[in-house]
Amino acid sequence: FGVEFGSKIATAKASIGSGKNDFVLNGIYSRDLDAVHMDLNLNLTHLGSVETGSASLQKAWSASFSTPINDKWGVTGEVSGTLRNGSTSTAQTLLALTYSPHNRLTIDFGMVKGLNKGAPDYALFSGFVIPVAKLF
Repeated sequence: FGVEFGSKIATAKASIGSGKNDFVLNGIYSRDLDAVHMDLNLNLTHLGSVETGSASLQKAWSASFSTPINDKWGVTGEVSGTLRNGSTSTAQTLLALTYSPHNRLTIDFGMVKGLNKGAPDYALFSGFVIPVAKLF
């Protein structure tokens, strides 16, 4: 179990960002189920800037399942969504592959498929993780 608090600090002008700070409180439950790792998240976000007539409190959820394929490749599947009064809810599913050429670099890429009208139909993504410090 875990709890995290985060903030998005307004660093962009309102023309390219919200221009306001957002705050999030996230609850996490993680568990290894044999070779499959599960993460469940429930969070509340206070949005600093919202559309007229919509609430500033957004609820979100996600359930993620990942497993290694071999020593360099892995696969992840996830379902997630958001809910906010006065705004369209979202629901989507994600499928991703990870590739770790060595223990200090992981590259991920995948696809998101919207499950309702509030989510984009499809999206492709890619990114990488490079650990820069070991805290514990």
